Amino acid sequence: MTTVDLLQRLLVLDRRIIYALLLVCAVVPFYMNWPPIKMEVSKETQDAYDAIDAIPPDGNPLVLSFDYDPASAAELTPMAEAVLRHCFAKKIRVLGISLQYSGQGAGIAAEVMPRIAREFGREQNVDWAFMGFQPNAVVAMLQMGEDFKKTFPTDYYGTAVDKIALMENIQNYDQVPAVLTLAGTAVAESWVTYPGMRYGVTILTGLTAVYVADIVPFYQSGQIKGMLGGLKGAAEYEKLVAHPGSGTAGMRSQKVVHYMIILFIILGNIAYLATRGRSR
Repeated sequence: MTTVDLLQRLLVLDRRIIYALLLVCAVVPFYMNWPPIKMEVSKETQDAYDAIDAIPPDGNPLVLSFDYDPASAAELTPMAEAVLRHCFAKKIRVLGISLQYSGQGAGIAAEVMPRIAREFGREQNVDWAFMGFQPNAVVAMLQMGEDFKKTFPTDYYGTAVDKIALMENIQNYDQVPAVLTLAGTAVAESWVTYPGMRYGVTILTGLTAVYVADIVPFYQSGQIKGMLGGLKGAAEYEKLVAHPGSGTAGMRSQKVVHYMIILFIILGNIAYLATRGRSR
């Protein structure tokens, strides 16, 4: 069999074989520390890290808003995990909320926050608290500007807010050093427009990759002080906290899959050009 014959077979290769190879290239690197991946931390991610790192330990908490649903979890949950590890390692308190319209973000937060807190031995309602879900994002944002306790009279688990030690000194945004919203929708813009503009609170964002372009102007204007963009942003933050997680693993899988796609494009073009004359 000649080389041209092999190339002709490549042109009619069963697509199921290609899909199977793509599956292997996506799954194997995700669970193996291979291939090595080099990553430069972007200024946007570094700014977000620095803003959180500047929060005093055992003081007023970072507000972490889980404003996404399971469809965006692959990109945004690694961000949440990396930020929580950063905070708990530095003894920075975290106040979790969710303003995702369907309420599904609350379920994600209720799983992620306790799990990461256990890694560092952090105590619920003292070092961290999760207040749950509010359905109308803009109304909740404005109400928190007046009184957090009216917005969240109980936490996600039914504990009265007056019994949560973390909330003792929190009345409104004046006692909040920063808000980090993890979002895949326009709720991130609402955080900038209302708490950011009206109350002057520091706004940080973690966004799905497709949504980054819409929010970049707010970062460039200084209305957003730091921004994590897509799975790459999550992997960059993991690098800063020296704890590679699913963000880094996902970037490794993307790298291998992209190389494979490029290889098939090159081979497909070679096969087409090499067999074009024979076809004629």
